[in-house]
Amino acid sequence: MTKLLQNHPGRRELPLRPGRVSRNLTTTQTRNTGLTVISVAMLVLVIATASGFGGLLPGPLRVVLLVLVFTAFFWFVFQWQTRRPLRHQTRYYTAAGIGEPSERERRALRIGASRDYVRGWWPLTIEPYPVADRISNDLVETLDTLRFDSRQLTADVLAKNWRILHAVGARQVIDDVLARGVRSQSFAREAGRSSVSDWDDLAAVSGVSLPELMDSTRSIDGRPPTLLWGSDLLEAHTLVRQATLVGYLTPEEGLDLLERITEYVALIFSDEQSFLRSVAIGLAVTNGPEGMGMIREWRALMDGYLASDWPTQLAPWPTPSGTVELPPVMATGFGRAS
Repeated sequence: MTKLLQNHPGRRELPLRPGRVSRNLTTTQTRNTGLTVISVAMLVLVIATASGFGGLLPGPLRVVLLVLVFTAFFWFVFQWQTRRPLRHQTRYYTAAGIGEPSERERRALRIGASRDYVRGWWPLTIEPYPVADRISNDLVETLDTLRFDSRQLTADVLAKNWRILHAVGARQVIDDVLARGVRSQSFAREAGRSSVSDWDDLAAVSGVSLPELMDSTRSIDGRPPTLLWGSDLLEAHTLVRQATLVGYLTPEEGLDLLERITEYVALIFSDEQSFLRSVAIGLAVTNGPEGMGMIREWRALMDGYLASDWPTQLAPWPTPSGTVELPPVMATGFGRAS
């Protein structure tokens, strides 16, 4: 049986821990736990009364005995019920054929951890959440503490957000994002034409200081301009995971692309903080002043993420392996590298 255990889908505690999983049960499941305990206690009381066993003991001892029996059953049923999310996650992995991630997989998935934290996605498997299509319908109904999605729902997301309808389209979009970025090219073009006021506005919306914002357009310490590559490569990383889940990419193709994206990130960004700074700038460029509240909430979540166990439990921030070179547009920042 697999030893893999991640966060509960939609939650951020990593890994899901025994004794703290009752929060992952729905109101109905919690109510059912209480009803089960009460029913068992009443059954014990009826049996004890009908058998005359209680009459063999003095009144105070009967009370003590009933309290002890009730407490023992309550503890047993409560522990059994609140551990169901752990059992269900493990049963899903077994049924879906998902094993412990390799070091290669951990490294390839690492740069997506911040987004996984925000969305409550799984950070150690290419699929970010349980997929109903991978197991039988009967087992889906049994594993009722898990929140399932389907390949079709993810395919609908890819069609809506990226106009991806098939495997060829997925590969074309991914190649295009890695060649030009989503917004990095236009950001590099506009950077030379922006006024001081424009930079001040972008700093205010993104929460990134003006000097750091200006540094994103320059080559520093031998690294290329970061531009919006943090945001763009995080989008590409998510896109590859979703395309692999849907089946537009094979698992090996998906992992190869995730490794390639990871290498690009490692070559451009020295640490996760600079990567997240680029993501913040990308959010500001995309959403404008109307997105200030959302970006402020995102930054608060990133503070929580960096202070949590996630960064240390998953894998170290990747460093360049020396096997991949940046494409010219990334290496030169679309001609902005000095």
